[in-house]
Amino acid sequence: MIHPADGKENGSYVHDITQYHSWSAEQITAFLKSRGVPVGNNLIEHKIAGDLLDDMTEDDYGNLGYESVGDKIRVSKAIIQLLNERKVY
Repeated sequence: MIHPADGKENGSYVHDITQYHSWSAEQITAFLKSRGVPVGNNLIEHKIAGDLLDDMTEDDYGNLGYESVGDKIRVSKAIIQLLNERKVY
């Protein structure tokens, strides 16, 4: 499992969501997968890193290559939740 804060393999980790802006696409993917979101490698292939999350639109989620509407919604909801959780800190 990849630790979102440092990108290293680690059996268990704590997400420092206050630093998501600096996360790589791999770290965002690892975080979403840890939340049970079916992200595959779409974010990595499209180079969606933490610095872009605040700027994503509904169209962007559709352009990531998810075939099912359900997966698009799940990814969108998880990213929105991450952004909202970060604002709590």
